[in-house]
Amino acid sequence: FWDKVSPTEAPNFPIQGAAATIINRALLRLSHQIYWKETVVLAQVHDELVVEVSNPCLAFRLLRKEMEAPITINGKEFVFPVEISIGKNWKDTTHVATTEDIQKVVGGAA
Repeated sequence: FWDKVSPTEAPNFPIQGAAATIINRALLRLSHQIYWKETVVLAQVHDELVVEVSNPCLAFRLLRKEMEAPITINGKEFVFPVEISIGKNWKDTTHVATTEDIQKVVGGAA
C-alpha cells in the first residue's frame, strides 16, 4: 500500500484519520441524544454531516455541544470549531452562528 502512496499524500493520512475519529465519536454521542428528537443524520461526507431536523434550534445546540466536545489525541486535549449551516437542501444553505440566526433564516418557525 505505502509504495503506491505519493509523498504529497502521505502527510494527510494522520490528519484525515484524526478527522474521521473526531466525527465518528461525535456521531456516537449524538446518536444517543437525537433518537427521540426528530433529528436524523442523513449522511456523513468527509468532515460534514447532513442532518434533517424538525427543530433547528435544538439540533443546533446538540450538534454544537457534541461536535465541539474536547477530544484527547496523544494525551493532549483539543477542541475543534464547528461551522453550522441550514437550508432546505445542501446547495442552498446559510451559515448560522446562533439560534437567533436560525430564527432569521427560517422566519421564526424554529
